[in-house]
Amino acid sequence: MFTRRQALRSLFAAGTGALVTGFYTWRVEPHWLEFTFPTLPIRELPRELEGKTLAQLTDLHVGPQVDDDYIIHSLDRVRALAPDFVVVTGDWISYRGPQQFEQLRRVLEHMPLGRLGTLASLVITTTASAGA
Repeated sequence: MFTRRQALRSLFAAGTGALVTGFYTWRVEPHWLEFTFPTLPIRELPRELEGKTLAQLTDLHVGPQVDDDYIIHSLDRVRALAPDFVVVTGDWISYRGPQQFEQLRRVLEHMPLGRLGTLASLVITTTASAGA
């Protein structure tokens, strides 16, 4: 039989789990910057590309969730690495309104460029309330 005490414990555990998940997605994950330096063997890679470096940037989410100064500082850190190639793969902006395009322009002034090439794919994440 499910007692009142067990029900309260279950509700407390569920509520705590929801709070922890919410805090993680609001304050931790948007500020999770990770630099990795794997060596990737590529069969039949042209000799002139051997030893070259690639920086991949993804999920910038320029908008109200992530502080512009944090993003700019992160981009400056990538630029300091002087990668040979830079690729930007999606989620540049979390769109909430047209004013964010000016915000995106200011942030992109700090975008690192590869010494040999830069490639970017523009992806915009929208919210259901953006059209309202």
